[in-house]
Amino acid sequence: MSKWINERYGELYEIFGRGRPDEPLAHIGSLTAPSLELAKARARMMHAEKEWAELALAPASGFVSLVGGDSRYRIGFA
Repeated sequence: MSKWINERYGELYEIFGRGRPDEPLAHIGSLTAPSLELAKARARMMHAEKEWAELALAPASGFVSLVGGDSRYRIGFA
């Protein structure tokens, strides 16, 4: 089983949003759902307290990992 899919709760999705059209898209949360349609409904319900210029959803399995969990391989200036 994929690390992005939980047998009990479904697939992991990442939620992104922007409050105004001139703002950058920002990560605002995560959720699990057994289908894309339910994920869309849950994302809208979770973030209904605010008006959004854009609200986007992506399956976590669609992201490409650049750095693993090993702290020896960090990107940045330190």
